[in-house]
Amino acid sequence: MIKNERGISLVEVLAVIVISSIIIIFLSGIILGSVNTHNQQLSDSQQIYDKMYALKLITKDLRKLQSPNFLVVDSSNTSATLQYSSSDPTISYQLVDGELKRGSEVITKNVDDFTIEKIGHSVFIEITDNEGTLTTEITLRGGN
Repeated sequence: MIKNERGISLVEVLAVIVISSIIIIFLSGIILGSVNTHNQQLSDSQQIYDKMYALKLITKDLRKLQSPNFLVVDSSNTSATLQYSSSDPTISYQLVDGELKRGSEVITKNVDDFTIEKIGHSVFIEITDNEGTLTTEITLRGGN
């Protein structure tokens, strides 16, 4: 005689556990992939922001020059020294071990190449990293 049994059998419990495990593994893979993509995009955005900040800071300093003659670029176009006026201290920009420095302050990291070139009253600046190159051209105002 078969009794009317209530409840869940062991086989049914094991089936639910296996199916749930497969679903959890699948969903955790999707979530982990999304988190990794988010972190990579955040890192890339931060690098671009840092390079743009460096260009903005250099541009701001160059705009304060009273004369284009107060900007001196080295012969290899990899560093520059400037003075707002003859009575102000000098400010230097240079690339040292992948770090772009303003004096002794690091303004951005992970820089592969920094180029600054002065042609007449125009200054051309390039900052290159593994994501690409940011460039700007600044026309200096002021006296001779």
